[in-house]
Amino acid sequence: MYHQGNLGALSSWCRRKHLHLKPFFFFCYHSWCKPCHALAPRLQEVIAERPGRVQLAKIDVDEHTDLAMEYDVSSIPKVIMFKEGKVAGEFIGLMEKDKIESFVDRLTL
Repeated sequence: MYHQGNLGALSSWCRRKHLHLKPFFFFCYHSWCKPCHALAPRLQEVIAERPGRVQLAKIDVDEHTDLAMEYDVSSIPKVIMFKEGKVAGEFIGLMEKDKIESFVDRLTL
């Protein structure tokens, strides 16, 4: 599943995911960021190949500065993995698909 929307809807979505204890990613990006545009389809593909194991929330840090500050997003793209409501891992920058697969599998299996 992929979610992008206003902060209220995002907060509600995240609360539902915490209640279900399903791992999810915050994909922090800027609309003008070329590495972000390259990373997005890779993330979506890896997650789509693992149905039901992980969710994805795409967050434009220009629109959600409070989340960017809360999760110390000083470089983009930044991907933060949450498991059982807590940060379980993260990476910054463009990553190849096989490394994203390893990252997801390590945190969701």
